Amino acid sequence: MYKFLLTFVFLLLIGYCYSQQGGSIKGQIKDAEMFEEPLLFAQVVLENSTQAAQTNFHGIFEFIEVPEGHHILRISYPGYKTLKIPVQVKNNQITKVDQSLKARTLDISSLLESDASATNLYNQPEKAEEGK
Repeated sequence: MYKFLLTFVFLLLIGYCYSQQGGSIKGQIKDAEMFEEPLLFAQVVLENSTQAAQTNFHGIFEFIEVPEGHHILRISYPGYKTLKIPVQVKNNQITKVDQSLKARTLDISSLLESDASATNLYNQPEKAEEGK
């Protein structure tokens, strides 16, 4: 009876191990502009899926039970350029992704031009309605 029970438990464990389809993606997101300091609360999205994560206080994120195959990670943070990173996930393996985000530059002349056109719209005299 003891051997039967031991064999049964062993088969259950083997079945459980092989039923774990997919892998994991782990990584760290850093600030390229600030001496590679961790970016906390950066948004990391696994495209074409419902999985998304935010980095913690150390810039670390993790996805578990990711289906095997090619995926795209989209990494974003306000004021920084968004990155799209291709990753290959294999069953029962951890894929490591460490990236640094660069600050987005703003073209101040385009801001000034749009501000000037908005100001011109407000400074135009109203036209009298015709036909009254």
